[in-house]
Amino acid sequence: MATLNTKLLLNTSADIPAVGFGTLQDKDAQEDVVTEALKAGYRHIDTARIYGTKPTVGNTIKKSGIPRSEIFITTKLWKNSYHPDDVAPALDDATLKDLDTEYLDLCLMH
Repeated sequence: MATLNTKLLLNTSADIPAVGFGTLQDKDAQEDVVTEALKAGYRHIDTARIYGTKPTVGNTIKKSGIPRSEIFITTKLWKNSYHPDDVAPALDDATLKDLDTEYLDLCLMH
């Protein structure tokens, strides 16, 4: 049974926490719920542009005091960004800026 400390090895040699915390909840509750998730030991945070939670999630991660290198951030491209010419702008301009981070750990097609 996976716990919050369980990690899986990817073929890239990176580790991914087996249990993640999704951020689709009420936008107004994001700071509190992400803070509590991080306090409880979650280190895999999942978000997407369509959720509208990225700026709050990014600020909450920064305020947590937990080094970014210890938090695995997953996000998703929305269906209007699947074309190869649209991927980089969607990630650089929107996602990295909104999350206030220099890199993502995993990006999925939503």
